[in-house]
Amino acid sequence: MNSKPKILCVIRIGNNQSCASWIFDSALLDSVTLVVSRYQSLTFSVPDHPSIIHHEFKGGKWEGIFEYFKANPESLKEYDYYFFPDDDIETTAENIQKFFALCEKFNLKLAQPALRTDSYFSHDITVQRRLFTIRHTDFVELMIPFMSQKILQKSLPFFENAKYGWGLDYIWSQFADNPDSEVGIVDSTPVGHYRPLAKCNTQTTTAQSAQNLMMQEYKSFEDDYDLKHINFSIKSAQVNGRFQMKSKKIINILNIISIYQYIKPTTYKDLKRIFRISKIETKSKINQQKFNNQKINNKIIDFYRRNSELN
Repeated sequence: MNSKPKILCVIRIGNNQSCASWIFDSALLDSVTLVVSRYQSLTFSVPDHPSIIHHEFKGGKWEGIFEYFKANPESLKEYDYYFFPDDDIETTAENIQKFFALCEKFNLKLAQPALRTDSYFSHDITVQRRLFTIRHTDFVELMIPFMSQKILQKSLPFFENAKYGWGLDYIWSQFADNPDSEVGIVDSTPVGHYRPLAKCNTQTTTAQSAQNLMMQEYKSFEDDYDLKHINFSIKSAQVNGRFQMKSKKIINILNIISIYQYIKPTTYKDLKRIFRISKIETKSKINQQKFNNQKINNKIIDFYRRNSELN
């Protein structure tokens, strides 16, 4: 690209956030437009900066993002890329800017930074492999996705009324023109996630209700679009940003070495965690994913017919 891509970052934020140190960093704000989308009244102040847009919506992450674009349809066409981090992601502005640069360098249209290995995680494939720069995968999760304008426009219909959005990340990789080379996880810019997931924190009524609603949303999504036998895989990996690996055996060996370098096992539980993270699939052919593509396409077409202002 001759000029830097325009990036819109939309963050749904509340008082229990752990992102203010990097999301409001002046260096980052000089390179992106930031939508501060509050899901509750904030007890801390948001900096006064010309790159910041204020938005308020009391609800879930994805329905809040949907409402922002519904109210500001011009934003769907104004930017090259869109970034939707959770407000409990811990990193630095410098790390995120490096992540953006690597996405551009490797032509990733849908991507996320890997998670540090001490993070709470839902999917093993998202955890950092230290020996890789990036991995081309068929999965980018809900927690911190970065996507092109085209992928956002196709994904937006599925944000409507999605409080937690479980299931969205199972299909949006399909919206890339070349999913095997344009979808990936960037290992050299890992971020931390230390707020317990609902499924890891079922002691409270609130956490139990959230987990139940998440599962209901996913089950409905699975039934609507025939998601069965989902197996995420690594298509290839970049080592040191120069060498592209496609060999299943080499990727698997480097993957296990990466985990051992990062976590020093002291108990049986540590060992189980290492082997859990190091289990990866490197199938060269398409996985056992079964999607009802006709229903997915019809959903997109019907949505834009009903919402002509977003066309």
